[in-house]
Amino acid sequence: RCQGTFSHSRPCAVTAQGLYRDRWMFHGPAFQGVTELGPLSEDGITGELTVPPAPGALLDNAGQLLGFWIMMRTERDRLAFPATIGEIRYFGPPPAPGHRVRCEVRVSALTPTEVTANLELCHPSGQPWARIDGWTDRRFNTDEVTWPVFVHPERNVIAQRQPGGWYLVRDRWPDPATRELIMRRYLNSGERTDYQQRSPRAAQRWLLGRIAVKDAVRDWLWHSGAGPIFPVEITVSDDTTGRPHVTGPFEEPLQVSLAGAGTLAAALVGPPGRTPAGPDIDMDIDIEQITDPDERTLATLLLGRTSS
Repeated sequence: RCQGTFSHSRPCAVTAQGLYRDRWMFHGPAFQGVTELGPLSEDGITGELTVPPAPGALLDNAGQLLGFWIMMRTERDRLAFPATIGEIRYFGPPPAPGHRVRCEVRVSALTPTEVTANLELCHPSGQPWARIDGWTDRRFNTDEVTWPVFVHPERNVIAQRQPGGWYLVRDRWPDPATRELIMRRYLNSGERTDYQQRSPRAAQRWLLGRIAVKDAVRDWLWHSGAGPIFPVEITVSDDTTGRPHVTGPFEEPLQVSLAGAGTLAAALVGPPGRTPAGPDIDMDIDIEQITDPDERTLATLLLGRTSS
């Protein structure tokens, strides 16, 4: 039988409806089976699931509870996806769609890269339906800058605005798996094809440049009164001179300059027909290749001269 209690438990600040509405989970309607959320504790979480119609959705819902616990329990690397399962034991036929199931998630290990838990799913009577031992989620690199982009990419940016009006982005994801997730937030289908045709090192630098341009353009549009804009709504290509050319939810192409230096990229954006410039800058960005630059060095080398 489900044990039913956790030590030092507390109510969840997020409701089951908010779990999907506010994008803590990305799942569509066929996989939105969490109908009660909490309580939450230092070593686990309890929830109530209503069996969705999609095959496999019930076990996916149980995994959603573990993923949500990771988001609530950690401040960095909050994004996690299922990686392995040790063993699943069933104690009866699967409950029918619409049936309510209680799920208890008990975390057994939390490391910088993984979270492992045992999960129990029980009927309302307390009789167990299934037990999952050794469910392990793999954690991905997120921090205070990248996490908001994963949750609400249409309102947040990775590139940071610098004094003078230019934008700087650094590679904040050292592993290829996290870079793949970032790429899917930023590149549309045509850009993904270009990305995948490049070597890993070249793709890394190319992606940083696309992020810098898209974030600079989106922030410029927001300051001009635009509403939410997803990164994939902006398409970045190169004109015949190699300068970035951007199209998106605006009538005339904006003017953009881009520079890359190792694991950093910088971008400037300006209105149509004008060289991009900030309040203290009057120039294009020149590309310089430097080793392990700090932000002050990058600004000096990339921004060149400032207006007197």
